[in-house]
Amino acid sequence: MYFMFTDVQRANAELFFRLATKSIDAFEKLTALEMDTMRSMMTVAHRDTVNALSENRQDQTPGLEGASALPSPEKAETYTRQLFNIASDVQSELARWTQEQIGAQQETMRTWADQVGKASTSVARAAEQYSGTVQQAGQQGSEQMSDMAERGGQETSAMADAMSRSARRVGEQVSNSSPGSTASKH
Repeated sequence: MYFMFTDVQRANAELFFRLATKSIDAFEKLTALEMDTMRSMMTVAHRDTVNALSENRQDQTPGLEGASALPSPEKAETYTRQLFNIASDVQSELARWTQEQIGAQQETMRTWADQVGKASTSVARAAEQYSGTVQQAGQQGSEQMSDMAERGGQETSAMADAMSRSARRVGEQVSNSSPGSTASKH
């Protein structure tokens, strides 16, 4: 049973490290995505600024600065999609690991229940055997006591018969040896 708990602890430690690794990977991907997005925005802003200055459109420069700071709808969509992919990847890994942990915990509980069941069965069998042994010993003791009582009764009966015969003989001897007895008169 001790090994079962160490296995659970080991599985929990492995899960922690897997989650930590996945979190670091997700953070790395998010950082790379942010850097790519910022680099792209800066590149577009630089290009638009250079184009505006090269064309000498001084009057449109303030509008271009504001327009280049905003991402295009396609870039925003790409950014959102990549962000969603990172989040869904982390979420699917968490769900998979959660299922693994639930399965491992269920297996641990099944094993534990089986061991408890086996132990209970063993205890029940031992109690049954003990009960049977005690019952058998009690029965044997009862039979021995009954046999002893029967033999004691037979011996007591035999002694009583012997004493009764002895008493009759003594009584006959006393009555024969007394002066008024008929045996001495003859």
